[in-house]
Amino acid sequence: MVQASILRRLDLPRYFIDFHDGDHVIVDEQGSEWPTLMQARDEAVQALPDITKAQLPDGEHRRFTMMIRNDCGTLLYRATLSFEGEHFTT
Repeated sequence: MVQASILRRLDLPRYFIDFHDGDHVIVDEQGSEWPTLMQARDEAVQALPDITKAQLPDGEHRRFTMMIRNDCGTLLYRATLSFEGEHFTT
């Protein structure tokens, strides 16, 4: 029984989640294992606002992108969070 659970864990796909903030790219060199792409997506989407929060405000226009790729380097999913600030005079 223990061996079967270990084998299932070894068979989990590895996903790599990269972030781009318009100026810098953070490339995930290690990757992480999730049973499905949707679970990897959920983790990454939940982390995206926390990552961007530390960098705002820094100008009036910022775009943060998170990309998920498989172990072959194929892009599987991309999400973008944008910040647009606008001044109005009275």
